[in-house]
Amino acid sequence: MSSPEVRCACGALNDAAFDRCIRCGAEIGAHAAARSVKVTKGRPLHAGKEPRDADETEEREAAHFALLFIGGLCSVVFGLQVMLALRSGFGFPLFSAGGTVNAFKLGAFSTSIVSQEPLRLVSAVFAHYGLVHFGMNMLGLGDLIRMGGRFVGPYRVIVAFVLSGAFGFAVNVVTVKLFHWPPVQTMGASGGIFGLLGLILGVLLRRKDPRWKTFAWRGVAYAVMFGFMVNAANAGFSINNGAHLGGLAAGVVFGWFTGKRGFHESTVTRVFAFVLMALSILSIALAMTSPLPDRLRAELRTDPGEPCSVASRRS
Repeated sequence: MSSPEVRCACGALNDAAFDRCIRCGAEIGAHAAARSVKVTKGRPLHAGKEPRDADETEEREAAHFALLFIGGLCSVVFGLQVMLALRSGFGFPLFSAGGTVNAFKLGAFSTSIVSQEPLRLVSAVFAHYGLVHFGMNMLGLGDLIRMGGRFVGPYRVIVAFVLSGAFGFAVNVVTVKLFHWPPVQTMGASGGIFGLLGLILGVLLRRKDPRWKTFAWRGVAYAVMFGFMVNAANAGFSINNGAHLGGLAAGVVFGWFTGKRGFHESTVTRVFAFVLMALSILSIALAMTSPLPDRLRAELRTDPGEPCSVASRRS
């Protein structure tokens, strides 16, 4: 099956049903240079032997760059998680982190210890509670990164993902301390994923694009289905709704302030993205070499299993 697409004068490909360009925000029908093309299995088929548009190639490469970093770093951390779990005798980590100590070694944080190692707010964005948790989060990443890259470019996608994920965890820390809830151990990329959803929503709101309603409802549906319903079902683990909602809010704000800048990004934005990329890798390295996990195991007087005083929350 093939589906019609329309090329805006700025070079971006849009679904034929879109009223406005996903890159520049202009009304597609108002561009005299816009032309229809067909896409088969996601690839544009141009008339004759016309070469692929340079902007289109740039968009694809941009999405690949952001996905390579975010998905790649999450995959590396999960691979280390599998290795540590098997070596510790926990078996393949399907629904768990392979032990609490191993979770902390891979970057998880507890609201009771984050003040000692604040960079865990970043490292926890790239770690997961087993294959199911990792797989579910990775499923949503590709489409949101591709779409976000077309809106604001790959570097702002990376900035939005890292900052939204860390901000969501910070919101979780504040709410736990504010309401005097028990300490919570948490990690996961979904705060950053909600941040990408919020990024797109913020851009659409800034451009007064009516599609913002679709993304708003999608955010509500994800929050309800993957958060509140799971927690209400008492499934044996809980979803970190604070991280989800905090990440979504941060993404909306970031999208609003960057929504008018278009696809191409400044040197300052690129440098800031690379700083956050380096900080993300550093935070994981510091978590893996930290003496804190072994010290926690001694304090809790338990083996590397789940501690009795720290609840786990998926993000």
